[in-house]
Amino acid sequence: MLRSRWIVGLMLAALLAAACSGPANGPAATSASGGTPGAAGGATTPGAGAQNGAQGGARSAVISELRNEVDARPVSAAEWAAASEGEQIAAGGGVRTGDEARVRIDTSEGSIIRIAANTEFTLAELSPQSDDPVTRLRLETGKVWVWVTKTLGAGTFEVETPNGVATVRGSLMSVEFDRLTGRLHVLCAEGQCELGDALRQTLVRLTEGQQSEVPGTGLAPLAARRMTRQQVREWITEFPEARQVLQRLLGLLPDETPTPPPPGGGLTACDHAYFPMRPGATWTYQTEEGTVTWTVESVTGDAENATAIMTFSTGEITGTYNWTCSAAGLVSYDFGRLDFSQMGTVAEFSVVSSSGAWMPAPEQLTPGYSWTNAYDLQMKIALPENAGTSESTLSLSQTSTVTGAEPVSVGGETYAGLQVSQTGAFQFSFTISGFTTPPQSFDSSSTIQMARGVGIVSMTTTSAGFTSTSTLVSYSIP
Repeated sequence: MLRSRWIVGLMLAALLAAACSGPANGPAATSASGGTPGAAGGATTPGAGAQNGAQGGARSAVISELRNEVDARPVSAAEWAAASEGEQIAAGGGVRTGDEARVRIDTSEGSIIRIAANTEFTLAELSPQSDDPVTRLRLETGKVWVWVTKTLGAGTFEVETPNGVATVRGSLMSVEFDRLTGRLHVLCAEGQCELGDALRQTLVRLTEGQQSEVPGTGLAPLAARRMTRQQVREWITEFPEARQVLQRLLGLLPDETPTPPPPGGGLTACDHAYFPMRPGATWTYQTEEGTVTWTVESVTGDAENATAIMTFSTGEITGTYNWTCSAAGLVSYDFGRLDFSQMGTVAEFSVVSSSGAWMPAPEQLTPGYSWTNAYDLQMKIALPENAGTSESTLSLSQTSTVTGAEPVSVGGETYAGLQVSQTGAFQFSFTISGFTTPPQSFDSSSTIQMARGVGIVSMTTTSAGFTSTSTLVSYSIP
């Protein structure tokens, strides 16, 4: 009975240390184991083109300022054809753009829609009533900037996508939808905006200078966060009519925290911006059961391909990982062994197969970006009292999503930050004296805070019914 409990306890310790305590999950796992458009003063009067083309008070939408390849169809029954200056679009009609293309659309009440390259949308609804009119765009893919005039009154202006709906009420909003990834991103530069999921069950309200997103299909919108100065500068370039409003917003936003430059020389592919593995680097975390320290023992290679050996230690337990890195990011890690101070090496690990990347290159890590990784692992566990060994297999599939990029404070300093959510599905079985247990499975979820140039700052992991929190208390990066 005691031996069985010891084996099960060791299995959980090894599984959690190996599967959940890679540095993204590591400390937690080792703990378990031990304005108004008219007032903006822009270069162009909002809605002037459409107002000139309006007929008898009926609402209309007019195309202008065509650049490069722009196609249009005036109604849903029409075929796509090259758009022309002054062409009118009715409800059911649409516009699509090619590479490096741009186009402006004006509605008769004075609103402006600017269309980015590689965008396709349908004017799903342009209600005829002048009181509280409804304007509804169906964005299939690409990006639009919307400037809604107060003339729209209490009417609604919506941009629908397959994964969510964005609404603006006076006056500046941009909506970007990536058909391939399913990410829907909304910026609210002025007025009141809303972002809801496809079923409109969850709504996030945005005010001046805020943004939110739906990370992918079937997901709810994320909490509102501040726009960046770079986003406002891009908007000024793409939407010159609103320059005055946007310049005012730019003055309200704080300067972005500069990222401290890494020390020169000797950098390799393992020296990731959000997890800088350099020889001698250490991170110490406080957990519910004590402290755990990660140490980079060695790194070999160059900026294109490199490997690193890393250890973690709780004082009683020490584990070893062998990392593989490339220009694409921290690709994978192979497991070495698990040592107990009083018993020596009690478990040895080897990866049978793996796919995906543990952490992609830093330039890919923007809010809404998701990636997956998976591996199959074999373990040999030394049984107590010289009773031989137990062999175990473990399979893991893991999905990670960048949920935010808010600044992070570490030791009184502020760094560019990254917030990541992570979910995993585990399955394992083990063999003792010829008997193989039925496969057991459990899920894991983590929330992770990272600081650029520092590494993992905090993490909370729930796995197999246990919840553990780890907080960075000290670090040293040469």
